[in-house]
Amino acid sequence: MRALSPGLNAALLSGVTTLCQCWRVYRRDGLAFGFTDHDRDLLLGDVLCRARSGLTAGQLESALGLSVPSSEVAGALSDDGLTESDLSGGAFDGASIETWMVDWSNVDQRVLIDVCVFGEVRRTEQSFQVEIRGVAHQFNQEKGRVYQSSCSANLGDQACSIDVSSSQYSSVGIVRTIGNQTTLTVEIGACASDWFSSGQLIGLSGLAAGVAVLIRDHEQNGLIATLRLWGAGDGAFKVGDQVRLVVGCDKHFSTCKSKFSNQINFRGCPHIPGNVFCSLMPINRR
Repeated sequence: MRALSPGLNAALLSGVTTLCQCWRVYRRDGLAFGFTDHDRDLLLGDVLCRARSGLTAGQLESALGLSVPSSEVAGALSDDGLTESDLSGGAFDGASIETWMVDWSNVDQRVLIDVCVFGEVRRTEQSFQVEIRGVAHQFNQEKGRVYQSSCSANLGDQACSIDVSSSQYSSVGIVRTIGNQTTLTVEIGACASDWFSSGQLIGLSGLAAGVAVLIRDHEQNGLIATLRLWGAGDGAFKVGDQVRLVVGCDKHFSTCKSKFSNQINFRGCPHIPGNVFCSLMPINRR
């Protein structure tokens, strides 16, 4: 039960309300941002909540227990608010967001509705949608080691130990053609098809500098690599851009052994019985 101030309680009981929603966002680097769905800026404490962000919020759904409350906030990308480069660069990943109900005629009359964190971000050309996750989502995160057939390490991390920056596992090339937003060709050194499947395409020059996109599959024809991407890279890649291709791994034991000769660091249980094995086991009925 939330305790309302006498002034806010009186405003709610008056029948004529002057309420709006405000959000205060605190990034992990300490920067704070404010937004509101009101038609003018509001100063909430020491954070200015801007109105021209076009921010709107969906319905907050929550339940008893440890289920994760979820909501969604949508808004416009702008230099004064959440920019495309900040979102794609992960600057807002894990940011804390406070949701306030505020009497815009007297901002001192307000109540904190919820404190959540940024979840999945979906972007279009001029706008974004952010999934807002309740703090209970932390209980859904993996703790300790899970027994599974695939590798739990990420390619190149400390547990894996593979140096993906070496010339053996990455290549620098030039974008030659762009078929559509998710298909392009890159001129690189000779290699086998599928070598860069499940890997990364990283921009090194132009507007794409620093942009990283996952590679869906890779087909090699001579010195030309045809890549299909999982994302569009926000249209940043252009013909003539210099890019780096980083090798991919599907986390299977056979790949770890044949492609990387790194089976000693495989972080999975490839011989663990699966569902098919269990379904074939005889059932002893008495």
